[in-house]
Amino acid sequence: PVFGEEFGGSKEFSSRQWVIDPIDGTKNFVRGVPVWCTLIALLVDAVPAVGVVSAPALGRRWWAGDGLGAFTSFGGQTRQ
Repeated sequence: PVFGEEFGGSKEFSSRQWVIDPIDGTKNFVRGVPVWCTLIALLVDAVPAVGVVSAPALGRRWWAGDGLGAFTSFGGQTRQ
């Protein structure tokens, strides 16, 4: 199942669930203000397994995985 602010979610239970917010900061996006992002996460048995935050207008991205650490990407460089 997929859950999201704009499109609700499924009532069915699954051990794996996606949580998606395609445009977090909709007012900024509509006004052309570059401070908005896309949020994606995967829950496994209700525990976050991986997550990504992407701010394409700013050229930035952050992601993390359970047991893998957290990372950021900006200006062509990736850092943990």
